[in-house]
Amino acid sequence: MRVTISNVSRIFFLSPQSRDHVVIQKYSLKNMGYFYFMLNRIHKYAGILIVVIFLLTGQYMHLCHDHSANTPDLPRALFRTGNLYILLFGLINLSLGIYQTQLESTKARLFQKLGTITILIASVLCVYSFFAELPSTKIERPISRLSLYLVFGGVISHYLASSVSK
Repeated sequence: MRVTISNVSRIFFLSPQSRDHVVIQKYSLKNMGYFYFMLNRIHKYAGILIVVIFLLTGQYMHLCHDHSANTPDLPRALFRTGNLYILLFGLINLSLGIYQTQLESTKARLFQKLGTITILIASVLCVYSFFAELPSTKIERPISRLSLYLVFGGVISHYLASSVSK
C-alpha cells in the first residue's frame, strides 16, 4: 500500500482514493474546512450550554425569587424576558451549529466569521445581563439592549454571507 502526504498542518484525515492508495490529508490554515468544522462545534456546544443556562436561570427565578410571584409587574416582566432572551440566544447558536455550512466565496466566509463572533459575544452578554441588570425597577437595560443589537447584526451578517455566496 502506498501512502502520500498532502498539505501541512496538525490535523490528519485518512481518505481512501483507490484500493491500494491511501492519502493522508493535512488541513492547513489556508484550507478552512477544519475551521468551519470547529465553528459548527463551538455554536452547537455553546447553544447546548446556553439552553442549560436557560433552565438553570428558570430554577433560579423559581427558588430565589419565589418565581417572581410577589414582585411588581415590571421587574417580573424583565426577569421573564431576560430568561427568554437566554433561550433565544441558545437556540440561535444551536441552529447555527447544526446547519451552518462552509461557503465558497472569500467575502461570504468573512461575513460568516463576523456573524459567528458577533453572535457568540452577544450570547455571553445576554447571560451576563440577566445577573447584572436584574432585578431592577428600571426599564432601561443597556447590556441586554446591546446583546440584542449584536445578535441582530450577527444574523444579518449570516444572511449576507448566504446572499453573497449565491
